[in-house]
Amino acid sequence: MTQKIFSLLSKFDILSLVKIEDTYFKSMPLKKKIKLSKEVVLLNYSEFSPFRDFDTLYTLLNDHIGIWFTDKKIRTYIAIPESYVIANYLLKNEIDGIIIFDTYPQNLLVIKDRKLCRQISKDKISKYEINLLQKEFFVNEYHFYEKKEYEKLLVDAIENILIKDIFAFFNFNLNYKEIVDIFIKKLSTPISIFVALLFFIEGLNYLYVNKKISTIENKYKTIKEKTQITRDKIYVIEEKYLDFNTLDSELKKNQNLINILHSVSDIVKDKNASLLYFKVSENEFSIRVDTNKTSELFSNIVSTGYFNDLKIQSSVKNKMTKSEKVIIKGNVKW
Repeated sequence: MTQKIFSLLSKFDILSLVKIEDTYFKSMPLKKKIKLSKEVVLLNYSEFSPFRDFDTLYTLLNDHIGIWFTDKKIRTYIAIPESYVIANYLLKNEIDGIIIFDTYPQNLLVIKDRKLCRQISKDKISKYEINLLQKEFFVNEYHFYEKKEYEKLLVDAIENILIKDIFAFFNFNLNYKEIVDIFIKKLSTPISIFVALLFFIEGLNYLYVNKKISTIENKYKTIKEKTQITRDKIYVIEEKYLDFNTLDSELKKNQNLINILHSVSDIVKDKNASLLYFKVSENEFSIRVDTNKTSELFSNIVSTGYFNDLKIQSSVKNKMTKSEKVIIKGNVKW
């Protein structure tokens, strides 16, 4: 059943599986529970990426956060790391240790303590490297899969993945109208199936009906005259529609926030400065950095066009390092 869902969502460019060799994986312990979001992950973990320009996929792995960095542009709303799908399946079958797939390139996973700990992708993984991993993770189990065995394992893993694991990688930075357009152009099914599929795609939380506004309005009037039960159902649809508009507004604001985080982070890195404090609250923007290029850094932040009334509130020089601790404040253009 899950294989059919994978195929359907892939057909409509909604879901993709990101190959092991296209990702760099990092697993790190979480000292305290935090609500994960893309901006939080980028702010705290982007330094671990081996790529200059990259996308991230992330999820919780027990008491760790698992992050997959990729220099491939992710163009689907749901992108799931292949190593996550396979590791989940192997754990369900109580298989752990060092897992090697004899593909090209060769791929290696280390699974221990009920989670994925490491992944490696190389043209040829040497016995020496395997021995080092066994010593590093204190594992003796070793599993080798030929190419055909790997392909069958991947199919079985997809078939057994849970729906909640699929939606763990749902990217909410999306344009809902694009989803609607996909189904309008590619589906020729009754409106009930169309609505059901949209309901599923939006995480079983929001219902959005928009095939043809005129058609829906005419059906609305006809149904409203029939029974009170039908009227109640229409009221539910109206509430969901309002929820959608509210969510759409919030998502646009969140997208601007992500763009701000990217831009400011790139400027701070480019000037070899240290980010000491960062805050965006309602319309207020505040940042504190340690830099020896105050003027250039301030000028670059102004030139992003995301802020109004930017000013350097304070600047304290460090005689030892010849750098300055600078506080910059302003208002955000939403």
